[in-house]
Amino acid sequence: VAFRIEPGARHLTVPMTLHGEEIRTLIDTGAPETMLSLRAARRLFDIMPYSPGMIPAGDTLSRNEHRVKAWRYQFKTLEMDGITFRNPWILLVDKENVGPEMTLGMHHMRGLHLYFAYGEHKLYATSAAGDLAAQRAAEGGQAATDAAKASTVDKVNAQDFLAVARAKMATCDFDAA
Repeated sequence: VAFRIEPGARHLTVPMTLHGEEIRTLIDTGAPETMLSLRAARRLFDIMPYSPGMIPAGDTLSRNEHRVKAWRYQFKTLEMDGITFRNPWILLVDKENVGPEMTLGMHHMRGLHLYFAYGEHKLYATSAAGDLAAQRAAEGGQAATDAAKASTVDKVNAQDFLAVARAKMATCDFDAA
């Protein structure tokens, strides 16, 4: 993935596709979650705080250490040049109009191997399960098929499960929670 070093702050941004829409995205290994500005959610997807599927997530701190309102919303896909996160929960924040509209946080990056080739201005990324899947494929049989289907990226969503459980608890749907 070709990355850009933003002037001034010297942050790295990459193009990503969220639910079919390309968004310039900040790579932030210090951010616990992937975040999208509420302004971008309105413009690209017509999503508002009262839209169906929005789950209030309280307040969070902006990059300037200001408290901002946040909501969780589940999208169909988040893609980065061949790597797809299916049904990702993204934190929508009512943030300032500064910098990229989306931040890729550790919530999604922890399932990846990343190599930043600064001289090439490229980010090389693979699924953390890639090595295991390749090894099983070399062994052949059903294990290879299972490994290819069961990506680590699809299994790293513990925070997503917690958000869904809290939402179900709020509606007293204890079995679903």
